[in-house]
Amino acid sequence: MSMSRRIRSNDMKKKLIYLLAVFLLVEAVCAGVVGLARTPAQEEEDLLIVTSFYPVYLLTRNLTEGAGGVTVCNLTENHSGCVHDYQLTTEDMRLLEKADLFFINGGGMESFMEEAAKLMPDLSVVSAGEGIGLIENDSLHVHGEGDTHDHSEEYNAHVWTDPSRYLIQIENLTNALCEYDPTNEECYRRNAEEYGARVSELEEELETLRERAQGVPVVLFHDAFVYLADVLGMEIIDTVDLDADTSLAPGDLTEMIEETVAHGGKMYWEEAGVRNPAGEMLAQETGARCYELNPLTSGSAEDPLSAYLDGMRQNIAVIKEALADVGN
Repeated sequence: MSMSRRIRSNDMKKKLIYLLAVFLLVEAVCAGVVGLARTPAQEEEDLLIVTSFYPVYLLTRNLTEGAGGVTVCNLTENHSGCVHDYQLTTEDMRLLEKADLFFINGGGMESFMEEAAKLMPDLSVVSAGEGIGLIENDSLHVHGEGDTHDHSEEYNAHVWTDPSRYLIQIENLTNALCEYDPTNEECYRRNAEEYGARVSELEEELETLRERAQGVPVVLFHDAFVYLADVLGMEIIDTVDLDADTSLAPGDLTEMIEETVAHGGKMYWEEAGVRNPAGEMLAQETGARCYELNPLTSGSAEDPLSAYLDGMRQNIAVIKEALADVGN
């Protein structure tokens, strides 16, 4: 082979190597743009979505209803309520290792995942609370003698009792689903539109009720009620979040009673079915009446898809009764 032919041959190889490098670079960039999109190998298997706890589980079920090849599992038991102090089990870790997506509420609710996330850096975690304005915990009083809850979070993450914030959660999870699983995008978008329309009806009901509730004082015995009272423009005298096995410190109980009297409080809200000695003492000392609401933190895997809507409508009915009792 002549020298000129060898030169042309080497030049051709260089060009081929250059073109191959460009092709690989373009492919890598495209993969980065796709982000959450599934690979062909993943598309052959069911999409496994793991959710952190009941409110996120129920929302995800609504969005994925009718979508082919999708399985939704809840990490924590649906009846466990809030997950401030949840401890991951070996079974939980195994489930997360299999998950394609892990949907969380966000806002500090799932602090139990901080260490686990370090062990599973490839886990795709999606926060439903992205971009949602949160109420600062510092603006509220949270008491509990021997309370094991970690209330060190700066913000209250129980946003789902405010329909306007819940609508943002719907949008966030819908976008994640469509990005990761575009084959079912039409189903996800349709479900989100239909479910969102029904949630918007709750938003309108609360806005109508706001005129009656504006400025009415109330004591809350669950963090999840903060957003509900806030959207109604009510005056939150105190917020007390107690586990079933904890009690209110005597000094805090006295302070709560004095504040209720000072603000003319005539009602307090507590979780339905949960006996609250502090509430009973408050009623005895101030005459304030108890009204039971559903914080929508727990339920059953067999609950209907309308469970959130049903629970919120029941809450609205109870609040209307409470406002009528105090003359509003």
